[in-house]
Amino acid sequence: MATESFNERQKAFLAYPRYGIVSTINADGSPQATIVWFMRDGDDLVFTVEAESLKSRNMRRDPRIVMAIADGGRFVSAKGSVELDERPEAGAEWLLRIAKRYYGEEEGTNQFNSFNQKPSIAVRLKVEKVLSVSV
Repeated sequence: MATESFNERQKAFLAYPRYGIVSTINADGSPQATIVWFMRDGDDLVFTVEAESLKSRNMRRDPRIVMAIADGGRFVSAKGSVELDERPEAGAEWLLRIAKRYYGEEEGTNQFNSFNQKPSIAVRLKVEKVLSVSV
């Protein structure tokens, strides 16, 4: 499927550290939604998950996801497939970068130390479709 790029207004909206809601597909076909920290990397969205979490198992089985980022009545929704980097060092590197994005250098490092208790993986959402309202 062809990729879709974010426009300049969507990029500006995504630059602020809002929370994303990631929806994966459970084995029985039902949806599973989780709030995540994320960051934009070019036209991709990157976040981390614990290596043995339900959402990581779901994405290994079916890489199709949706991430919605909302602020009141404004939102951006990105649909696509993920690429998983299962190397623990990649998960830790991205977790630290993303924690600093949300909390700054010092508190971001503290947050990283708090959350980096179990191996994590880096998830790269290759955006195929973007929908936004008032952005």
